[in-house]
Amino acid sequence: MSTAYAVNEILFGSQKCYFTRSSVEKFLGHISEDDPVRLSVEPSWREIKVDLYGEVPVNRIFRGIICTVGFVARQWDDEQLLAAIPTALQTAGPTIKAITWGDVAGQSGIAAAYGGQLRLHNAEVADATTTGDVYLYLCNQIGRFESEFSTKAPRQVGYLFGALIDTSRTAGDLIGRWKTQTT
Repeated sequence: MSTAYAVNEILFGSQKCYFTRSSVEKFLGHISEDDPVRLSVEPSWREIKVDLYGEVPVNRIFRGIICTVGFVARQWDDEQLLAAIPTALQTAGPTIKAITWGDVAGQSGIAAAYGGQLRLHNAEVADATTTGDVYLYLCNQIGRFESEFSTKAPRQVGYLFGALIDTSRTAGDLIGRWKTQTT
């Protein structure tokens, strides 16, 4: 039995990145082709082995998908810092606003609480056209935030987002999607 699939062009090139937390989508910046986005989708398996066949597995049990997206955005401001630093919050005082971070370690559910949806969009097509967009439904920044505070260094921030299971979705669509056509 064969299944027919529609073949669609997958668009690459410069990307724009958006992060949605608390139902508000924020622009994180442009990513150039010189330092491209890296999408990693890696299955995790537990191998079943028996003595009769030595180190060759007789079966594998699927344990899940490990999915990450890494990129360098070309500028940063408050919005980028809120996405780049887990537990970051924006506070407003009478004359100044600030970014604060740090929370009690060991709390269950904190990754999802500070997480959101990541959307990568091809910069060469109109913003309203989502064909070719990559989505991670629920993820958070898992990499280290580093930036040079220099007038000569470019204002850029590196991200490594790790996907979490979005339990509000159905099996087979728990982590993300790559929208290859309009429907």
